[in-house]
Amino acid sequence: LTAGLLVGAAALRYYPKISSIGSTLWFSNDIETISLEAGKAGSVELRLTAKAKAIYLIVADRRMNRQWNNTHLETRVGLKLGQILNQQSIGTAVFDRADSNLAPDSYLPTSSIAGQVRDAFIAVKAYTEARSQLPIIIFAHGDGCISSLLAIEEFSIEPEQLLLFGCAYDHSLLETYGDMIFNTMRLSSVDDEQMNQARTEWNEWLSKPKYEEITEDDWLIKQKEMLKQQVHPDLVAFRKTISVFQRPNNINFLIESKRLLFPNLVESALKKSRVLIEQYPSEFDEEISAELIKRNQIQSEAFGPRYRFKILFHTDHYLFEKDSPPASPIENMMSRSNPFKSLSPALLHLIEEKSNQ
Repeated sequence: LTAGLLVGAAALRYYPKISSIGSTLWFSNDIETISLEAGKAGSVELRLTAKAKAIYLIVADRRMNRQWNNTHLETRVGLKLGQILNQQSIGTAVFDRADSNLAPDSYLPTSSIAGQVRDAFIAVKAYTEARSQLPIIIFAHGDGCISSLLAIEEFSIEPEQLLLFGCAYDHSLLETYGDMIFNTMRLSSVDDEQMNQARTEWNEWLSKPKYEEITEDDWLIKQKEMLKQQVHPDLVAFRKTISVFQRPNNINFLIESKRLLFPNLVESALKKSRVLIEQYPSEFDEEISAELIKRNQIQSEAFGPRYRFKILFHTDHYLFEKDSPPASPIENMMSRSNPFKSLSPALLHLIEEKSNQ
């Protein structure tokens, strides 16, 4: 999620390429692969095992395709995850997010992805109802979490369960992005003076009733003036980061993300449906702060018995095994390029546990 956030005078990008994930891929002739046309979701790939117990509709993180790859990062976690689920006699349904080919500084409104989740769910449900009564469970990761919540709240789809991974929320989606920005700045060792000034500017910006569009050319003019005034490079980088949200192609995302309130979405989804919601943030997530996860945990205590919150220990954002807290953005980037990483044992244990329920 923080890909494209700026630190210091230069732009930092998470651009590693992982050619494999260091695990043996598993294949079987006992899997039936079906292609379903699903409206806004496009082609949904449904993989059913001979004795499937359930179907997991997998909703990937921002800008990820069905294999969890995008224009600057190749992890294939989605592919490996699907194979592990199939091993546990769980069917899988995957689709490419509409933003999977976008640049790191481009954002689609959450409602656009929620529409894809709705259409994918309807297509899978229609197919399975004609042949079986398999429960459909949504497995959402990162930005896919709030997109899936919105799909349930807005379009009244009703999965058996909603599993949320690699995400945590404060209040509004936009406030959550603010936490990600400051978390990246903290990991980059931005000094307290610049952090405090950035927080003041963020709060003022967040409280604005309206936002004007700022083109890239508009920003370059402003940046030139800041450099003349010798504004600290970290502060310039922060201002550039939030200006990206005001670009003409991102303004709809900005407006919508300010009104999308996580507690309201959860409460409405629980009220409108019988869905069970389980949230599993990663202990060592590079994208979000430990403080945000703690605030989300406290907030979740008010959601009632159909909401479960449990931290996946020794796990990073992309659900790989990780034994230490996030380091600097550069070190995190190098870690993501490690081809020998393994999926988190905590995640694998959870999958096995749920397959036996």
